[in-house]
Amino acid sequence: MFNKFIKYSALFILLIVGIGSIAYITFSYLIKNQSSIVVPDLIGKDTVYALEILSGIDLNVKIKDKKFSNSYLKGIVIEQVPAPGSEIKKGREIKITVSKGAYTITLFNLKNIHIDQAQIIIKKNDMCIKNISYTYSNSFNKNFIISQQPEPKTLLYKNTCINFLVSLGPRPIAIKMPDLSGLSIDDAVWLIDKYSLSLGKISSSYFKDRPYNVITEQKPAQGHRIFKKQQVDLIINRKTEKKYPASFDGTHGVWFYKYKNMPGFIKNHIKIKLKIYGTVIDIVDQMIKPDKDVWVFIPQNANTILYVYIDDELVLTKTYDAF
Repeated sequence: MFNKFIKYSALFILLIVGIGSIAYITFSYLIKNQSSIVVPDLIGKDTVYALEILSGIDLNVKIKDKKFSNSYLKGIVIEQVPAPGSEIKKGREIKITVSKGAYTITLFNLKNIHIDQAQIIIKKNDMCIKNISYTYSNSFNKNFIISQQPEPKTLLYKNTCINFLVSLGPRPIAIKMPDLSGLSIDDAVWLIDKYSLSLGKISSSYFKDRPYNVITEQKPAQGHRIFKKQQVDLIINRKTEKKYPASFDGTHGVWFYKYKNMPGFIKNHIKIKLKIYGTVIDIVDQMIKPDKDVWVFIPQNANTILYVYIDDELVLTKTYDAF
């Protein structure tokens, strides 16, 4: 009888302990669930609405940062920590980053600014250039901006690209290529300078039936449509010069050329150039006092053309044949 009592008593105690353990675990689970909260997704929500949501579930909020955004309007949550779906305790803090809206800039007036300077300004302000078109203009200097698209004072987003129309300067004036055939080199060079053309390559080719030292061929040919500053190449009727070393050591003799500057009271900018050995050499390039002599030594071992400029105007061309 006593043994049965002990047996039932032990079973009762175990039952009480089991029930108590189950009750403790269930109570702890309920308590735990009541103190942990799943973080809601606030991204894309208005800041005021996000504050209302968090305060309603006993969570605090802190605005961590404000950033420009082209994707979200001003006042919208764009980032949050902890991330949506995380579990945290009541009373904890949610940090959010709020949009300041799109980054905008009022486009400044870039008209009549050099395109190189405009490119620096555009890059510095986080914009870009989409296209640059060119056209002739009598009103704008070469490489200066004629117009822009969008127009000045337009409100633009960051990284917006701009289109520019840039001046090539005045349209070149077309002229008819004059006939240089049969002229001396002096007269041909004078005529080239008169038409504001550029003297190019001078070569020689000898024809017995034609006058010596005159132009036998030109490029562009007579009558062609040409523009100012365009290069003109000439062929002179002369024997090919002997091949001597390209030196000015005087071993083959020299000619002496003397230029005497004009009298007066003002210095003149004098340039004297020699076209020799297939290239043009600057011999004199300086301000010369009035009435002063300038001497130039010219090798006799090469065909040479001498040019004299006064204040950038060609005043004399003289040829020297090698011997």
